[in-house]
Amino acid sequence: MGRSPDAARTGRFLPSVALSARPQEATMSSTHDVGQRSREQMLAGIPVSERRLRPAGVPTAVLEGGDGPPMVLLHGPGEFAAAWLPVLGHLVRTHRVIAPDLPGHGASGTPDGPLGADLVLRWLDELIGHTCPSPPVLVGRVVGGAIGARFAIEHPDRLARLALVDTLGLSPFEPAPRFGLAMHRFLAHPSAGTYDRFMDFCTYDLDRIREQLGQR
Repeated sequence: MGRSPDAARTGRFLPSVALSARPQEATMSSTHDVGQRSREQMLAGIPVSERRLRPAGVPTAVLEGGDGPPMVLLHGPGEFAAAWLPVLGHLVRTHRVIAPDLPGHGASGTPDGPLGADLVLRWLDELIGHTCPSPPVLVGRVVGGAIGARFAIEHPDRLARLALVDTLGLSPFEPAPRFGLAMHRFLAHPSAGTYDRFMDFCTYDLDRIREQLGQR
């Protein structure tokens, strides 16, 4: 799979959080034990099980539960799969939920070599192959959404649907000067009017959001 410029930019996010020097073995073992106990306590009462896989050679902790169409959840940076706890209990009622710890996060490990965009996409492709009997709904948040978006571009037939939450873009953020001016006016003179003008730059359809969520 060739590496596009956008994929290379997407790959920057994971190495920045996956990675630094490994601690001494004794410290690592102690930290792992404490972390594993905390993890088990957080998951107590949630109808999911945990198993370990090695997609693309990356040791990966995966939470699974429920029956129905498959749904894969990719968390944000500095988190692990338990970030989805507020919704896991609801989702497993209607879907087979697969929630991995991203490479270098939670109980997942990192590869021996560089953790770049190509490897992350291969990791996700193999994870889906291991856990999903049919194309899943893929839900990604922040960097998980960026991974999901790039995967959907390169493998559209592998997904049933894609849901992006607070997702990082696949190209550099280069806002128009009007965006900066609207933000400055809102910060300098906060009001309903300056807020609305600023939010027009931040949403695709502000009226639809208000219709669904209500005016606050």
